[in-house]
Amino acid sequence: MNKTVKYIVNNAIIASIYFILTFAFPALSFGPIQFRIGEILLFICLFNSKYIYGITIGTILSNIVSPLGIIDVFVGTSATVLSLVISLVIIKKNDKLDFIIIPISSLFNGVLIGLEYYFIYSNLFFITFIQIFLSELVVLIVGYIIYRLFKNNKNLRRIL
Repeated sequence: MNKTVKYIVNNAIIASIYFILTFAFPALSFGPIQFRIGEILLFICLFNSKYIYGITIGTILSNIVSPLGIIDVFVGTSATVLSLVISLVIIKKNDKLDFIIIPISSLFNGVLIGLEYYFIYSNLFFITFIQIFLSELVVLIVGYIIYRLFKNNKNLRRIL
């Protein structure tokens, strides 16, 4: 299979899985406490940074149905994409820092989504920030454990 076609297909699959994992568990995926299972897929970008496109598209599609409305498509997606880009830049300089996605993404999501809830619903920013930060942290720790289990799997690397 042509490499370009492979990346397009893999990104489409990643976007679909992200959306399905988010949409299948709406009570967990949206709200001031959110255990968005699709966020586990952020670690797939450590296999190939080009998979950020699939994560981005999956996040956009998921946020279209967000109770926060269309603003979440921009703010929520920005939180995920910005944190992932910054993390990947850091990891590119030192691949031993592959865990850095956890605190950076938790922080970005906590701040940006916390601000969304503050401005849209007048939620107390600091409380919402902590709720989003901690719930994202839990999901990403699980994702990191899964990533570490499969990191050296030759069959998975061949597919990705």
